[in-house]
Amino acid sequence: MHQALLAEIIDLSEAATDLLAAERQMDEAAIYTIHGFCQRMLANNAFESGILFEQTLVQDELPLRRQACADFWRRHCYPLPLAIARAVSQEWSGPEALLKDLSAYLQGETPKFRQAPGDDETILSRHQQIVVQIEAVKAQWRAAAPELEALISGSGVDKRSYSARYLPNWLEKVGSWAEQETGDYQLPKELEKFRQSVLFEKTKKGEAPQHDVFHTIDRIFEQPLTLRDLILARAISEIRISVQQENARGQSWGLMICSVNWMRHCNKLVENCWLNPFALVIP
Repeated sequence: MHQALLAEIIDLSEAATDLLAAERQMDEAAIYTIHGFCQRMLANNAFESGILFEQTLVQDELPLRRQACADFWRRHCYPLPLAIARAVSQEWSGPEALLKDLSAYLQGETPKFRQAPGDDETILSRHQQIVVQIEAVKAQWRAAAPELEALISGSGVDKRSYSARYLPNWLEKVGSWAEQETGDYQLPKELEKFRQSVLFEKTKKGEAPQHDVFHTIDRIFEQPLTLRDLILARAISEIRISVQQENARGQSWGLMICSVNWMRHCNKLVENCWLNPFALVIP
């Protein structure tokens, strides 16, 4: 590679002289990071870019994010009824814990959720939906409970798993849960033993036990019984907007909150170059 480069140089002596001169002037060279370049472009073309001549750079957006997250928590979580607040607290102890989970998504492109919550869905409506699903399973279990032990014991399901030692205990645990008021979204671990898919899997010979309640249990295990995705989606959107608004407010006072904002501002102006002459002056 070096030999190919040398072969393209016509006068090696002149090239060596130029290289030596460049080395001696290294401390005068205009070397910029991408953030520094954007800052220089905005400052040198202040009228075109629409910012003040003097900008004070504040390196860290974290204080703004903390405040925005605390405001989000205050708006959406403080007013919640106790049962829903308890469910939220099982995910996050407070706004700092929430911020830790979503901080990676507060810059760059807005993340896309595989199953984005509906625009009109609220924490309260999601909670009510989950409770209705759990209550439906409990009601169906209570109605079927008297016949389940005989149904399973008389089927071809593996009796090493569903033995007389374990089965009555599992039925009792699930029955006790089904009698309780729904205060959270936790399902007893024993409930999974009564999924229709699990009963089919555990039946190697003969007929597997089948019942509508077993199919219902299968379906509820396939549902996301959580507020997590909804709260993350709402928080990411609202906190990003809040931080952007604070950054814009800071710029009007001569503050550039974070070095990333030099890039954001340059990029926004270049994207709108047909409206703004700034894009035409970037070398």
